[in-house]
Amino acid sequence: MKNFRPNGYGYAVVFAAMLGVLAAGPVLAVEPSATEAAKTKGATAVTEKKSAAPKHETATATSQEKAAPAKTDQPAPNANKEVALSNEVLEKLKLHLDRSAKSQYEIYFIGMLVIVGFVWLGVLSFAYFHNISKLLATLDAMTRAINEGMSGLKQPATVGAAHPLSPGILTISPRHGAKAGGYEIIVTGENYDAQTRVSIGGQRTSQEQISGSNSIRLRVPPATASGWVDVEVINGLAISFSRPKCFLYVDPLRLDGPEKVSSGTVQLTLAGQGFYDGLQVEVDGNAAQARYVSETAMEVTLPTKAQAGDVLAIKVQNAISNEVQEKRVSVQ
Repeated sequence: MKNFRPNGYGYAVVFAAMLGVLAAGPVLAVEPSATEAAKTKGATAVTEKKSAAPKHETATATSQEKAAPAKTDQPAPNANKEVALSNEVLEKLKLHLDRSAKSQYEIYFIGMLVIVGFVWLGVLSFAYFHNISKLLATLDAMTRAINEGMSGLKQPATVGAAHPLSPGILTISPRHGAKAGGYEIIVTGENYDAQTRVSIGGQRTSQEQISGSNSIRLRVPPATASGWVDVEVINGLAISFSRPKCFLYVDPLRLDGPEKVSSGTVQLTLAGQGFYDGLQVEVDGNAAQARYVSETAMEVTLPTKAQAGDVLAIKVQNAISNEVQEKRVSVQ
């Protein structure tokens, strides 16, 4: 709310509402006075009509007084009652008018409070939703930035406008190999030139052969530890692009188990190290379907169901480094 700054429309709405309150005040204030004056005037006319006797009645009373014998000068009982009654009616009417005027002034005051309350409610609502919209816009921008940062893959023809010749990485084949290095892989992308250089896990590659502007054949350097590493390309304009965690160094191939399986087995799990997705597996000289689980586990589907008394000859081969491991598994 402290950053709220209403625009021209907001000032116009508040100003128009305040003018409405100021304009309604005199109208409502004048109405009780006019009503009171009208009622007071009507009451006075009624009282004068009741107090004044008609002319023909006055003339009749005069002739009767002349004809009647002389009496003591005393007011008529009926006249006194009418005067008292008129005074009582006037007092009640005046009290009623005073109460009516007071009530109308109270209604006017309450009306002003309601109008001002609605005006401020509108101002506060505008400020609230104005700040909410700014917050939602900020969150949307942050979400887009996070999604773009997590993509990890530069799409072709979407290079930033600041670097129209920035290199990119689209594919790496293969994406894994022994940490000893020394084997070749192919990196494809765009905007490569004769001076383009490649680094894998922070180590400079060697024997780089560039084919056109979108392909490089290179020899992988050795690594000190297994795991996923970044690949970076930098062209002759010193413009670089890095794709995180896109190449896997694996440990030297080793096959540890299993030692035996049960009769009727159709699937077994190999244990060892240096496994990767694409490792070649053979059972009794026949290619077997293998599914990568982790660097130390691989699930293998046997070509035929295992029979009791058989001995399975299992062979695994790293086609990249040409490492081979074999193991014999008995069936019980």
